Amino acid sequence: MPNAAPWSHEEDIRLCRAYTNISEDDCISTDQDVTHFWDRIHQTYTQLGEDYKKNKGLQSRWSLPDVAL
Repeated sequence: MPNAAPWSHEEDIRLCRAYTNISEDDCISTDQDVTHFWDRIHQTYTQLGEDYKKNKGLQSRWSLPDVAL
């Protein structure tokens, strides 16, 4: 299976925005498990742009030390 396409700067920014939007949601706060948290990030990420990334891809990208903040 080939590697996924490299992430663009715009995709990194979109991931950061989605992560921030969900992690700062006062209505839910810490009352969610990790799966629900990343499902919500994935949903927000998809709403912010046209391309599609899998949920696990977002988690993997976020765990890298060079994600642009």
